[in-house]
Formats: sequence, C-alpha cells, structure tokens
Amino acid sequence: MGLVLLLALRVEPAPAQAQEDSSPTPPAPVSTLNIWEKYVKAQMDYRDQIYKTQVRAAPRFKSFLTLMRDWSMANIKRADTRYRFLWDFNPYRLPEANKVEEMGRFPWTENDDKALSLSDPEYKKLLEQLQKLEEKKKGTDLPKTMKQVGAILKEKPYVTEELSAARK
Repeated sequence: MGLVLLLALRVEPAPAQAQEDSSPTPPAPVSTLNIWEKYVKAQMDYRDQIYKTQVRAAPRFKSFLTLMRDWSMANIKRADTRYRFLWDFNPYRLPEANKVEEMGRFPWTENDDKALSLSDPEYKKLLEQLQKLEEKKKGTDLPKTMKQVGAILKEKPYVTEELSAARK
C-alpha cells in the first residue's frame, strides 16, 4: 500500500512541490520504471545464463564462477535499489535516457547511500554482502583465473552460441 501511495505522489506531485523544484527535467513517466524493471530482469537473466554456460564448460572453476556471478548479481541489485530510491524520493535526478543502458547512469553520493541505508535495512545488508564479495575477489588471482576460464571457454563451440542467444 505504501508503494502505491508513493507512486501516486510520484505521478501527481503536489503543486507546491512542483514549484519548489527548479530542475528543468520533469519526473520520469511510469512507463520508464517498467522499462527499468525489464532491463534489470534482462541483466540478471543474462548474467545467470553466462554463469550456467561457464560452469558447464569449466566445472572445476565453479566456486570462482559462483563468486563472480554473486558479485555481478549484487551489483545489479544495488543499482536497482538505488534507481528505485531516486524514483520514489528524487525523480528529477534520474536521467532522460534515449537508450535503456543510459538509465543506470545517474548521480549517486555518499549522502544518498547513508539515507538509503537508514531507510532500507535490506540495502545495508546488500552493501555488506558486496563488501564480503569484494574481499573474496581480492583473495583470488583474478587475471590468471579469468584467463584460464577464457581459454577453456574458447575450446567449447557451444559457449559462444549460447551466450549470443541469451543476449537476444
């Protein structure tokens, strides 16, 4: 119910609020949020497909590939949470994007992180998870391992086909 209320406020801002904000960019239309949701889902589905294909091709690197997948998914979730936070509380900061990839390029500050962490305990947990994943990544020889995985993937003809199909 709270989301519906926020969305209603978002779509029809109070006249005083509209006059106070001198930003030249109007709030993004609701359809923009739908596009963003589809973009995030596509990113997560694609990353999951990459993971499955890589593990099938290089099963001995499963723990490393799982770490990389988890790190990528957490970053996608972080971007989604931040976008939705701005959507709800400061939509004027979201860019008018001609391409869906540009939608994720919005300004973000430490103060935004603090405000979001205080208002959303799940976001704080997500940041902690990302920090742990970063530490685990530092414990690997990332360039060497990626090179080894890449060499194995090049040997498997189905890898390129599956990943190309997943992009569509």
